[in-house]
Amino acid sequence: MNFLFEFHNTYTVSSSVEDVVADLKGIKQNWWNLAKNITGRIRDDGTFTLYPKWTFGYVDGFRTRLYYLEGTITNEDGETKIKTVARPNYGLVIAFYACPAMLILRLFGIHIVDGPLDFMVLMALVFPAVLFPVMVWGAMRLRYHFEEHMQITREQ
Repeated sequence: MNFLFEFHNTYTVSSSVEDVVADLKGIKQNWWNLAKNITGRIRDDGTFTLYPKWTFGYVDGFRTRLYYLEGTITNEDGETKIKTVARPNYGLVIAFYACPAMLILRLFGIHIVDGPLDFMVLMALVFPAVLFPVMVWGAMRLRYHFEEHMQITREQ
């Protein structure tokens, strides 16, 4: 995990690239299965983007899913490799860093948001403390659903 809360993973599978793509398309075909909260887009160039089926809202032109799993399928040295990045929405990451940053700026005399200092301290401590597990849990849960569907395990 890095400072953007991205989880990079590589998987080696014994199937061909075409078989892996067919398995991924099975995720899209199970749109009616409510037990699996995962869907996405699979492109012809070997890349894919998976995300939860349900979201809190929709804004035209913006990526509104809370979590994403982006990946590529390649054939390296006769082995099929799947490289993935599970991450939260970058808007959540910006909000995570913005609250403490606003408090630090306030302590140096730069007032971005008016309000009592007590409230700013509370928001700078509580909001990131609540947002951190939500972001990490969501990205890891999406990765888990992907691994479960594809029947693969992470390389260490």
